[in-house]
Amino acid sequence: MIVDEPILPRECLFGICLPLTKEDFLDRLKPSWPENFVQMRKKQLAVNDKTLWDADYEPTVRLFEHELGLLRGMDVHCQKKFSLKDLTSIGDYSVTTIMAHHEEDQGLIELYDGRYDFPTFLDAIPSGYDKIFDLTLCRSTGLQMAIRRKFPDAVTVANKLDTNPEFRLICYRKAISLLQGELSYVDAIARVRLLLINSDKFK
Repeated sequence: MIVDEPILPRECLFGICLPLTKEDFLDRLKPSWPENFVQMRKKQLAVNDKTLWDADYEPTVRLFEHELGLLRGMDVHCQKKFSLKDLTSIGDYSVTTIMAHHEEDQGLIELYDGRYDFPTFLDAIPSGYDKIFDLTLCRSTGLQMAIRRKFPDAVTVANKLDTNPEFRLICYRKAISLLQGELSYVDAIARVRLLLINSDKFK
């Protein structure tokens, strides 16, 4: 079973759905865009567009780009602007991880090209999908259960509570570093959680 199989980094796909350029970021603040994470963040912080980018979001983008560079160096396939159509190819990878904004109470997930309800999201996944899907999303157990119901042979990893995307990305990179053809992906995640108990070893 895929849950027990040793995995190599080159078998992993990391899709990032968040905007990573200033142009994309500011574009999402335009009235022509449906409600999205960037707009909600601006309302939450009550700042102007420039401050929102310069002080709040650009430092996060720099960290993301740094981590993506490290992941590519480990042979992980990294895909920016991960959109609904990209779900059709996740069967080509043993492990797919996506970083996206998720609204569990509304049953919506925000990919690069917009927000989708769970049924639309699930319909884009290849029929008979039986690989590992790691949901790097806040409170994603509802979507996890929906994936399990439609794809019972798949392994789905989710977060019960809110998750810090920057920290989650670093944890993912640490798990990838453990994949040398001997560990399964699930075992690598478990080892990272153990390392978190002793922060001196988590570097």
